[in-house]
Amino acid sequence: MKWTCLEISWVNKLRHILLCIILFAGSGSYAQDSCELHRLPGYLPYSLADAMKTLDCTWTESRRDSFMNGPEQQMVNHIFNTQSSTIINSWRLESNASALHSWFRSQDIQDAKSMLYITLVSYHRRLRGVPADITRLIENIREQEQTATRQQQEKKLKTRQLYESLKAGDAVYCIFVPGEERRSSVWIPPQEIADILSSESRIEGTIYSKRTEQDGDETYYHASIEITRVPKKTHYYKNYKLKKGGLIYINLDTENCTKQEDHRTP
Repeated sequence: MKWTCLEISWVNKLRHILLCIILFAGSGSYAQDSCELHRLPGYLPYSLADAMKTLDCTWTESRRDSFMNGPEQQMVNHIFNTQSSTIINSWRLESNASALHSWFRSQDIQDAKSMLYITLVSYHRRLRGVPADITRLIENIREQEQTATRQQQEKKLKTRQLYESLKAGDAVYCIFVPGEERRSSVWIPPQEIADILSSESRIEGTIYSKRTEQDGDETYYHASIEITRVPKKTHYYKNYKLKKGGLIYINLDTENCTKQEDHRTP
């Protein structure tokens, strides 16, 4: 197999000089199935096949067997829950300096977690000797990313429209859960929203003030709300003293704050 440093991006070229020297040193060739290169500190896979080869070389036999013998989704989820950040960082999947990142971007896959997910699913199927169907797998993930992007854009638009429609004194219903270490609210899963509203856990109040915050290309919308009704059930407001006439500071979001004329009680 002919190996060339031209496959390494220019940004990452200096990082791989040592690897290339080792590659061509000695006998002048490196066996295709050799793991020595893949085990070198800082090695970056350059393609999906090479990423799976890296897992072959860096995982123990018992670890590969455990991964292979479990259900696909369960095993992939386990890696995500325990090692996704480590693998993403070590392979630099969020950086253009990674040839693997560039390869996925050429397939219109944008998110580093999607890149890792495709790699792990493909690897699990390869270990089990079943067709990986990589083309369909990439297409499915691409569609999911595009759907998520579209939904996020729609949510941002609704949040901006809500913010622009609010003025001082407007009555609102809000669901607010204070964060442990920050003043911004912690979003409640949508499936819990109806329960919170119907169980009288929502806060009612009026807009006291509002402001925007810019962070790069992102705009965040905030409001201070004067409480007019304290919830009867306060288990969502642990360690937070709510009182009528008091102020709370929230991040506006159409899933957890609405104008009262727009609200429909379940």
